[in-house]
This record gives sequence, structure tokens and C-alpha cells, in this order.
Amino acid sequence: MSSQSDSDASSSSSSSITTTRQSTSTKAVSIPSKIPPRSCFQGIVTVEIGIEKKAFHIHKDLLTYYSDYFRGAFNGSFVEATKGKISLINERVDVFDVVNQFVYTRQLSDGADSAMGWELLIRVWIFGDKYLMPCLQNKAMDALIQKNREAKFIPTLQLKIIYDNTLPGSPLRKFVLDLVTYKVSDMDASMQKNNKDNRWPYEALVDLVKALGAKKKENVGVYKLPEERKGKCYYHVHNDGERC
Repeated sequence: MSSQSDSDASSSSSSSITTTRQSTSTKAVSIPSKIPPRSCFQGIVTVEIGIEKKAFHIHKDLLTYYSDYFRGAFNGSFVEATKGKISLINERVDVFDVVNQFVYTRQLSDGADSAMGWELLIRVWIFGDKYLMPCLQNKAMDALIQKNREAKFIPTLQLKIIYDNTLPGSPLRKFVLDLVTYKVSDMDASMQKNNKDNRWPYEALVDLVKALGAKKKENVGVYKLPEERKGKCYYHVHNDGERC
């Protein structure tokens, strides 16, 4: 597994209520409340981030507890396992700062996760998708949902980032499009402000038309999420048999 593979996006998306990965005995944990065993705090590996190659020194088994990608890199027969080091030159230091904090604290920041910026939270979710870290994705999604509740704002300015880095059926795409589909009149001021400088990706416009067309008759003119979309795990990524 070479460092160039950090440019390849992972395929973890589904149109079901939660994205579910095929279950095996070694799949990365997807529930934030699960505490890593003490055995995870042995052995250090180095993760170099960005073209500047900022080095993060992390307990190997802790990182692989949360990530199938890093488990394959550091426990396989690849050069990364031999050297105990991997370089991800296309990744951002600010994003991996959050990842590093998460694997040690199960929190995204020292304060409220929802106080983080929209783009950073979105990029953290995308990192989790790319490197097979479902627990990180779910933690970022919970923060995005809470941030929307508090700010009554829809992050449409970040749609290009989302669509450039996710696959059809992605829970992240679904989350933002559901906000537009079901809650836009409640947040029309933020939408008007965003749309002055925002060009939606063509694929996002197609998805929006489909979502609007799929609204049930009784929901037309009603600007709130349907009850089934309010479940804690609706936009989560989980392994078979796991729920929060």
C-alpha cells in the first residue's frame, strides 16, 4: 500500500438509512462510545501529512482500531509496515489535527464539536470516508447535525467539495440535500446569502430535483425533516449489527 493510494476515495456509500459495510471480525469500530482496549497503546507509527510532511506520532494499534485503511497499511506486507511510517501528501494538516485528537479522545475538538467550521467538519467526514474510519465519520456527522440545529444554516457553499470527494448515495450528500429539500424555507436567508456566490455542481442539482420529486404529497409545503430522518443513525455509517 503506497502513499499514493491516499488519492483514491473509498466506496462506502449507500442509499439505505445508514451506510453499512460488510461485517468481519476486524472491521473498524463505528460507535464513538466504544472505548479502545489498553492493548491499543503499544507501538508508535509516524503519519506524515501534506507536502510539508508534518509528522504525527501515533500509537499504531489505536489508529488501526479506528481505521481499516491504516490497519492494512501497518499490519500488511507493505513498505509502510516495515518502516512504521506512511506519507499522505495530499491531505491537510488541519484535518489530521482533528483526526489525531479524535483517536485519543473520541472528541473532535477541545470545545463543542459543533463550534468547528462547516468546511473543516465536512473535510473530516471525507477523510473518514477515504480512510475507512466510520466512527470518525459518525462523530463528524453528529457535529454537522448539531451545528445545523444551532445555526439554522445549510452549507451549500461546500457542495463542490462534497461532490468532488464522495460517491452517489453518500450520507454526507444526502444530509445536505435533505436540509435543502425539507428545511429550506426555515433557512431561506442563509440560502439566499450562499447562492449569490455559489454554483451548484450539476450532479447536486440532479439529486435535488429527484429529492424534491420524491417528497410525499403530505410533505409538500411542510418544511421539516420527516420523522424517519431524525433518527440518530440515519446519516451514520455502521458495520453489520452495530447501532449507536
